[in-house]
Amino acid sequence: MEKQSFTAGRWVLLVGILAVALLGVYGTTQAAETEGDLALPSARAKWMMHVQFPATTISATVLITARVGMAQYERTIDISPSCAPQAGAVINMNQAIMGPTGYLQCQMPDLAAQVADMTGGALILPPMANCPADGHAWGQGIVALGAFVNAGMNPLFSHPDVQYEMPFVGTGAPALTVLRFSLGNYHVNSTPFRPRAPWNGVRTDLVCNGVNCGWRHWANGTVRSTGSSAAPMVTMTTSSVPIFIGYNPTNQQTLAEGRLYELEVDPGCSMVGN
Repeated sequence: MEKQSFTAGRWVLLVGILAVALLGVYGTTQAAETEGDLALPSARAKWMMHVQFPATTISATVLITARVGMAQYERTIDISPSCAPQAGAVINMNQAIMGPTGYLQCQMPDLAAQVADMTGGALILPPMANCPADGHAWGQGIVALGAFVNAGMNPLFSHPDVQYEMPFVGTGAPALTVLRFSLGNYHVNSTPFRPRAPWNGVRTDLVCNGVNCGWRHWANGTVRSTGSSAAPMVTMTTSSVPIFIGYNPTNQQTLAEGRLYELEVDPGCSMVGN
């Protein structure tokens, strides 16, 4: 069985490849992002989540970063104790084995409380914060897809405001899937491709400057599609909410008898406070 991991060497290589590609396609967007940084709200915060499965356990962390004027803050929250397999999911051999009903559930930290504490009360986030897409968002994972389910969404990560999915499309053989990254009602989809057995390394990048967004989808080292559109304005829940791996509570779909080796999600938008 072939396994992949975000080891230091592979990570540096992946980031290097992405940097070259994104500079070519999104040079104008990234330049605008850098030049416009000082024009962004002076009080803002972001989060990103990383999860993996050492041996038979779940390791999940949420990195919170904040900026108030010129002061910058950073805090990593270990949410592993809040994570648990549900409906028959099993953690074994460094992977989460899920489906047809199994999934993982964790609890997102109270972002507003954490940000207020780490900034000494200098940044207060509302329960639903405006969150302009103004940076580099991504979802990436190493996943194995099992049984084909017509129109199955194959959710990898579900948060009330952020989803990353690998839905099957079509009804015949060979089975085809796409990558789908969502912020609120804003969705970026790849073109269809045939998943590779048994493991697939997937990644979606979304680079925004508050005005325009460019995106690129990767699967197994190959670019699947690129595109651009106007940047969305979304809101982000800042209270503690349940998050799901391998399950979407909205449509009650699970990962189709799949396995997940590692996952990282970054919404790429700034939660605006006072």
